[in-house]
Amino acid sequence: MPNRRKAPPPEAPSKAWLDSYADAMTLLLAFFVLLFAMSNLDVKKYEAFFEGLNGPIDNAGEGTLEGSVEEALPPPSPSPVTEAEDSDSATTTTTIPGGEECEDEELENELFRVTLEEAEALAQQLDDALSVHLDDSDYSVDLEQRGVVLRLADNALFASGEAALDEVAQDVLAVVADVLVGHPANDVEVEGHTDNRPTSTARFATNWELSSARATNVLRELLADAELEPARFAAVGRADTIPRGDNDTEEGRAENRRTEIVVMFPETVAATC
Repeated sequence: MPNRRKAPPPEAPSKAWLDSYADAMTLLLAFFVLLFAMSNLDVKKYEAFFEGLNGPIDNAGEGTLEGSVEEALPPPSPSPVTEAEDSDSATTTTTIPGGEECEDEELENELFRVTLEEAEALAQQLDDALSVHLDDSDYSVDLEQRGVVLRLADNALFASGEAALDEVAQDVLAVVADVLVGHPANDVEVEGHTDNRPTSTARFATNWELSSARATNVLRELLADAELEPARFAAVGRADTIPRGDNDTEEGRAENRRTEIVVMFPETVAATC
């Protein structure tokens, strides 16, 4: 019988893939370490993290991570905002470095100064223009947080219980419109106000209709000046919801019956550096 050759023993599986796998893992590790180094990190949190890695791990052999966080991590980049925690009250206070804070406050003060000067100039112009046509008791000009508020008594514009403007009222509003032309950047709101006595005319069922009609008619008369931009204006009826005087007295009710022309200015508060 011919001699049979024994088959060679099977070769062990090649482990050459481990080289490629190790190279890939090394590249990935280097990539994430690079991202880690470029990020802005909370050092205290990562100190605690690495301390945990340096300690014993369940179901694993003992080992330590060589090096320190200070060596592994770059110093955090300076931030314009820093936080300080009060140990007693456990509250966090955010501060801005003095130089930038002073610059911001100086700019805010300058904006406040310019706004206040413009508002005061407008109030003076309205007062000067109306003093020729109305008595002091028929109008007032006030500076408020929302802007310049011109208040016109109802008897300066309307007959009792009516919303129609007579010729004298039209002349007064023409003077107001001339002043407003010089302030094209400000929005204007016309508000109608009444006392708390109910209306007794068939045309106006309640004070809401009366105050709204008065505000709308004043608005339309102002916009008769073609130089005013209608998109800047609005009319609203307030009825008796915002009284200025006591509705239990005749003087108080007279103070409440009014039309307000509010020239809006930005609500700016002065800051100190």
